Amino acid sequence: MGIANRGFKRLSNYSFLDGSRKIIWFIRGYCKKPLLFLRQLRCYFYTKCWIDNILGSVYFKTICNNVKIGKEATIYPNVVFEFAEDACLTIGDNFTFSYGAILSARHSVKIGNYVMIGEYSSVRDTTHVYENKSVPYCKQPDRFEEIIIGDNVWIGRGCVILPGSVIENGVIVGAHSVVKGILKANCIYAGNPVKLIREMNEENLALLQ
Repeated sequence: MGIANRGFKRLSNYSFLDGSRKIIWFIRGYCKKPLLFLRQLRCYFYTKCWIDNILGSVYFKTICNNVKIGKEATIYPNVVFEFAEDACLTIGDNFTFSYGAILSARHSVKIGNYVMIGEYSSVRDTTHVYENKSVPYCKQPDRFEEIIIGDNVWIGRGCVILPGSVIENGVIVGAHSVVKGILKANCIYAGNPVKLIREMNEENLALLQ
């Protein structure tokens, strides 16, 4: 215990360390602005959309001509956007896409306003056909089904949104859920496969507050 205390005292004597950290943090703040601008330009090249907040490196697999992204979108680092060139991707205002999430639009993905998608979640409108047992799964063609996510939706960490899913307004999806089908408005869902946990009526909303 005494040795540890002496170590802390010695460290506290080096006030230049704190000063150096503050200077580096100050310089970093100025460097972030040109980096953000370069990320925005890169995103504009791939999508023809200007995203307000890109907080780190984002991967774009290809160019897409039918992307619409609203105001106040925030994209966290290591997000992956995978498009087909003729796919349709529409995202509303105040969209948040967290760390390491994947959005794959090969046919059509529509996302409303005020939607949060948690880290490492996957939204894909495509899957492999598997009916032909004489052909390896990886060689079989893709099947496309539109995904629709409404307004004011919160999708937790590590969720999988499968092709053909419809998530109506006001839905909360618990972490690590697998979504397929229609999730009714103003409800909480969770599980694999996803199941209704409860409806968010006025009584439940009052409890949450």
